[in-house]
Amino acid sequence: MPRRPSAADDRVTVARLRGAAERQATQLLTGEKPADPDECATIAGNRPDLLAQAAGLLLAAGEAGASSWPERAKLAAQLLIDAGADQAAIPAWVAEGTKRLATRRPLLGDPKDPPPALPETPGGLMAPRT
Repeated sequence: MPRRPSAADDRVTVARLRGAAERQATQLLTGEKPADPDECATIAGNRPDLLAQAAGLLLAAGEAGASSWPERAKLAAQLLIDAGADQAAIPAWVAEGTKRLATRRPLLGDPKDPPPALPETPGGLMAPRT
């Protein structure tokens, strides 16, 4: 009997879906090659709920300005919808993504913050060591 995928398996699948959809969207936007919606459907493995989760999280990132390329996020979400995402589930995942973005703590600082000041080194950074 096949085992039921775990929550960890689902998280990995959603990450793979987001990566594939963003790569395909980038290729479409830069004119490299046409996207293949079958790739995302194959990764999802007959799981429209996971396609919806990935699409909703991408839409939330695009709307919140958390994506470096909002147009790519929207196009990637559309590719996931075209691959068979459960469209009724997407709004809940957009809300979840928005909530996650509002409560996230950056690992290395917010990109909008100025870089930390470097410690002063006598003679500058290129001063010979003594």
